[in-house]
Amino acid sequence: MDLADALCHGTRDAAYSCRAEDREGRIVPGHFADFTVLDTNPFLSEAEQLLTNRTRLTVVGGRVAFDATVAAVAP
Repeated sequence: MDLADALCHGTRDAAYSCRAEDREGRIVPGHFADFTVLDTNPFLSEAEQLLTNRTRLTVVGGRVAFDATVAAVAP
């Protein structure tokens, strides 16, 4: 399975399996703003580099939950 298919299975398809596809699984207007920003682009990186990829930002429900530049986690 290629990376794009794996990401779809872990996001869009997972939301569908939980009957949450109307609000989760994609970054589109009307859906929860839950996403993570990595320090490298997984589509342009070598597979081995994905094992050491670091999280730079995590947003949950439209709010920053983790920002590596300030190394703090929101309550």
